Amino acid sequence: MPDSTLHPVYPDDEIWSLPDNKKAREHYNGLKTYICGLYPKGLSEQEADEATRNLLGFAKLMLEISIEQAQAGDDEPAE
Repeated sequence: MPDSTLHPVYPDDEIWSLPDNKKAREHYNGLKTYICGLYPKGLSEQEADEATRNLLGFAKLMLEISIEQAQAGDDEPAE
């Protein structure tokens, strides 16, 4: 049976250390709550944190790619 455990994508990235900021924590918790709502059987606290951090890591990666493409003048969509 395949391993259904969620694993972090960017364990050494700064995304893993959330700023000690009330507003940032509220946004993180809101996103985590939303993600938990997508799983009818629920997630453990650790799984919810991993899923949230993976999503944030993916969003950060996509933003970095978009910035690099914009700076390179490569704004053609991928086919």
